Amino acid sequence: MRALTEKGLRFWSRPLRTGTDGDRRFLHSLVLEAGIPDALLTRTEFQDFLRRLLRDADRYGATTAEAIAALAEAHRHRLPAAWRQPETIALAAELLDALEPFRIVMRGGPAALDARYPEWRAALPLDMSDDAAGRLVTALLTQARATAAPLRELPALCHRVLRRNRDGLWTQRLAPPDRGLLPRLMAMRPPFSWSGDRQPVRVRMAVEGTEIAVADSDGAGWAVRGLPVPTLAWPFEREVVAGFLVEGNEVERCLLPGGDALDDVPWVFQADEETSGQLRFVGSGSRATTDVPLFIAVKSEQGQFDIRSGSVEPRGDIVGTERHLYEVTGDVRWRVDGEAAALRLRTDGTRTPPQSIHVELHRPGWEVVAPLVSVGPPELPALRGGGRLLWRRRGEAWSELRSALPTGVCDLALVKEGEVLDQRRIIVLPEGAALQCRRVAAPNRYAVELNGLGAIAAAIPGVTPETSPAGFLFHLSFDGPPPAVVEVTTRHPDGLELRHRVRVPMPDGGFIDPAGKSFGAHATVTFADLDQVVARGGADDDAPKLQVRLTAPRTSALGGVVLGRVVGFVEDLPLRRLRPDLRRMHATADARDGEIALCVLRSGLPGPTIKLAAFDCDLALADEPPAVSLRDRAGRTVMPQPGAALAARRLAQPEDPPRQLARYDESRWLLPGDEWPGPWLLIGADALSGRVRPRVWSGSARSAGNNILACAAMIPEQHERDAAFHDALVALAAAPYADEAAPLWDFLDATLDAATDVSVACFDGLSRASEVPELLVHWLLRADERRLTHLAALEDELPFTWVLVPLTAWREAARSAKTYYERLGLNPGPILADQLDRIHALCPPALGGDWAAREVLGLPQRANMPADRNQARAMAPALVKLAGPAPDEQTWADEVLRTRDWNNLPSLIRDGAPHIAARCAVNNQILPSRLTAAVRFCRHESPDEFDSRYLMATFARMALGMGEAVR
Repeated sequence: MRALTEKGLRFWSRPLRTGTDGDRRFLHSLVLEAGIPDALLTRTEFQDFLRRLLRDADRYGATTAEAIAALAEAHRHRLPAAWRQPETIALAAELLDALEPFRIVMRGGPAALDARYPEWRAALPLDMSDDAAGRLVTALLTQARATAAPLRELPALCHRVLRRNRDGLWTQRLAPPDRGLLPRLMAMRPPFSWSGDRQPVRVRMAVEGTEIAVADSDGAGWAVRGLPVPTLAWPFEREVVAGFLVEGNEVERCLLPGGDALDDVPWVFQADEETSGQLRFVGSGSRATTDVPLFIAVKSEQGQFDIRSGSVEPRGDIVGTERHLYEVTGDVRWRVDGEAAALRLRTDGTRTPPQSIHVELHRPGWEVVAPLVSVGPPELPALRGGGRLLWRRRGEAWSELRSALPTGVCDLALVKEGEVLDQRRIIVLPEGAALQCRRVAAPNRYAVELNGLGAIAAAIPGVTPETSPAGFLFHLSFDGPPPAVVEVTTRHPDGLELRHRVRVPMPDGGFIDPAGKSFGAHATVTFADLDQVVARGGADDDAPKLQVRLTAPRTSALGGVVLGRVVGFVEDLPLRRLRPDLRRMHATADARDGEIALCVLRSGLPGPTIKLAAFDCDLALADEPPAVSLRDRAGRTVMPQPGAALAARRLAQPEDPPRQLARYDESRWLLPGDEWPGPWLLIGADALSGRVRPRVWSGSARSAGNNILACAAMIPEQHERDAAFHDALVALAAAPYADEAAPLWDFLDATLDAATDVSVACFDGLSRASEVPELLVHWLLRADERRLTHLAALEDELPFTWVLVPLTAWREAARSAKTYYERLGLNPGPILADQLDRIHALCPPALGGDWAAREVLGLPQRANMPADRNQARAMAPALVKLAGPAPDEQTWADEVLRTRDWNNLPSLIRDGAPHIAARCAVNNQILPSRLTAAVRFCRHESPDEFDSRYLMATFARMALGMGEAVR
């Protein structure tokens, strides 16, 4: 059954899902392929679940299905009990993740997307031919983006619970967040957009003085630990706001997910499934369940019970409130304001047809922090199945909605047979309300206009507006590049204050820096900044594009070649999404000093350009005194900022953690001395992490024993060190399972682990490993899954490509591994088959080698692959046709050597690269560095098409015995 499932998913090009520990989940995959059930699409609870999840995904920056799924745990209780399985969470996350690129203001909804993006429906986990699915997707596409929290990057889950104290009274408590979930939520984005002079290395998150999490910076990112926390006393009418502490001082505050204050309405609870005697808040509307009793907390003077069946039993008072708690069984209503509206609680599981309020809004062209915002009277579509709408101003009694809603804050309730089926709050702005920011003639001067707000007042901190009967006008000027957005606060007549965010126009497109400001032209950023730099398009209707160009220095192997690519995007494009591509392009050029130029294209015209460099500064070493200082790219000495630090990692013992260097004076650090035998790799730490080009410092050395790799690491001279590493790695590849090989593999594994916080290219042993393909295959076959992930990604930072690894290396590695396991008395087939499966999942370009290894081991080949050489020969004509015409190798090589601008490679180079790679893999050939870079770059531009043609060409060459060396 598992084999059939895997074969079917592969046939339809669908993924086989895996768990967090790497285990393959066959039934889980089939359930997810079925998509969201039709019965769930029409459920009010599911629609509410998606709306709230989408809001929090906006507020806390969840940009992947995994991050959205982690955040969905905060709203899991809003789903019907029968649909709270992990599969439902995963499908909801996949839906919102697939819709994210298309959430643009567009009249016509899905129909307009069909015209502009014909394939957009294919990625959705539901059948869009169903009317309910169409309505749901339309509502999600047009839902206004929620404004980000002031500090969005350290979210935690908030669950309000009731717990009985020793006196028998119910107390309002805040349940601690799931400690295991905090790191998953942190995967949404790196934590802090730090705008001060000093980048902190540790930030604590606390609620009312109780720490619930700690975030530690390792320079490249943040590691988050949830702390064991007891439940906290917390009134439900209060928001749950966390403070973020640096060195004991609070630097920011943030409303946590699920931490919204509860309205002055009845509170409904269910028994907590995990904690005995504790009740968990589940909502404030009608509820139904089949397995546990329901509890309701109400103020007696505000309503009364109507018992249709079952019973209502008092369970005590809630401390600090005027509410009383009741346990409900059967069918019970709580009537509010007489006959106007009631909540219905049922524990027999019966349900009325699901209904909800559908509000079609003319949304403003700016972000508003509010549940729903309408400019002018909102349209309320006809209600299906009867029912009526009630409305009220905040704090007033409910009344029938008989005409258009007035401006201001209004509560809406959908009522049928006296039961509140749905309830929401909206804000209605005047019909002519308009808010815009425009650039005036003078540089860095802007005007913010608010018109048609009527009695609503507006303010921008520190700016005095010009007032007129039409509205407000604010004049803004900036010394440097303007911010990405301007925040405006409006105060409504009923006392409500709202924050509005309007984008500052970027007529030529551009980039926003980590502090939220626009980059000036020709600014330079480093790879360490990528996590928080955003590309933004201009104000026209054309989809913007990001152009990336890298000019290789003439001293590099490519000798002045220009590499590039163009990426289209909708709305903003975080550059962190392109981190692997940019790293790979940088490595393709084999030039760590090369600078990548990026600009936004509008209608084909480039805007201001910024540059992306590998590092901010170099290290300058001095013998007298033995100290190291910082030097910028122009060769000038740099005075370090507060929080800057340097560390040293001992190359001969890569398993040792890095040690911070002591300061010598204000501008220098002491180099390691005799007490720290070298050699050392000097790297940036704390605020300098990832911003300093590492340097090797030999210092005083001691014997490394018999470990030939450790001995090679201790050679001071670069060329001698490289040669020693190469010889040692070749020797290891020749005898990978000898007794003396074990410490060498341990050395390589420890070095690979150390390269998670420092670039792989900084370690000579790893750089030289890319020149010994036989060693790389042995390493893949013996690595655990964590190291397999790192090995597969070596191609992102080193100038080599997996498709050029010779098939003979795979065959020899498979034979050696088979012999080794047989010598241990183990069956090598299942062990190596599982390892090859993991390699294939993490490193798709290795599929040709996977076939060769399975041939040696006698393992079944993968689906859609030739079963053996005889079948490959029979399929040869079809394989040649699928692979396409092969170029003349010498012509292809000459064209590569002649071409300088790789932004638009000739079709001869692009189409011929898979054939050249197949030829080298089959015939065990080594390409010169320039040709290797061309193959690598062609695959980088279109990996799926390249891999498919490469495989067909590989099988065709093996079947027909083709091949001539590329000169």
